[in-house]
Amino acid sequence: AGVGVLLINLNGTKFLNESFGHKIGDDLLKAVAAKLTSLKRSTDVIGRLGGDEFAVIMTNFLLPGHALTQARKILDGISVPMATRDGEHPVTAAAGLVAETISRKSSTTPDLVDRMMQLAGRAMFEAKQRTRMRGMSELVMGRLGQDSVH
Repeated sequence: AGVGVLLINLNGTKFLNESFGHKIGDDLLKAVAAKLTSLKRSTDVIGRLGGDEFAVIMTNFLLPGHALTQARKILDGISVPMATRDGEHPVTAAAGLVAETISRKSSTTPDLVDRMMQLAGRAMFEAKQRTRMRGMSELVMGRLGQDSVH
């Protein structure tokens, strides 16, 4: 079975809060959370890590490529205008994904979880760097074996 960690950081929330107010920013966060909930599979778990950052823990897939397909579906699904109390606001995000096939013999230690979270965070940071100037969403995948992102 596979396990994946998808970290998502929304772009432009500071500008939205400063320009339209925190209530509009909160509306946007709630709309994104609702959309994430509608896009998740029954085996996925979604959480807000704080601020404008969300995590999706994906399980029960066969190959890392399946997690990548699901991550792209999620990112595309939230990269749309979202309704708030004063109208729609566009959403773009940076996302980092790490996905691994875990066998029954694999040790699922806290160290593995830490490495996956760190690598997904690095991948998300790389995606954030790529999205700064382009005004679009970006997904970067990290590879656990080499602890690298691309």
